[in-house]
Amino acid sequence: MYRTYFFALMLFAMSCTNSTSKVGEDQQSSQQIEYVMNDSLSTDFYTDMKSYVPAEGFIPTADIAVKIAECVLLEIYGKESIEKEKPFSVNLVNGIWVIEGHIPNGNDSALTFCGQSYVEIRKSNGEIIKL
Repeated sequence: MYRTYFFALMLFAMSCTNSTSKVGEDQQSSQQIEYVMNDSLSTDFYTDMKSYVPAEGFIPTADIAVKIAECVLLEIYGKESIEKEKPFSVNLVNGIWVIEGHIPNGNDSALTFCGQSYVEIRKSNGEIIKL
């Protein structure tokens, strides 16, 4: 009698585990199908979309370029180090803002262009090209 109950219990337990794993396998295969379908989407729709681009670029002035450069440099070198290199030299070269820090010369009030701060930012889209 105990063997019959034990056998019936084992059969029931095995049938539950098999059906559970099949449900999991079905869910997994449907997730894989969804992933493949999403992965094969054409990007033409996204590249054809138009967005607003200012005529003078996203970084139109030297002041904005310096503010962006300061934000980036503060995270890298710290406020104290960046403050020592002010004022920054800002030049627009071929559509790229070049921002350089200065280190005061010890002998006189002349500034030396050899600071650790150097950033290149593209005027048209704000891309940071070089640090």
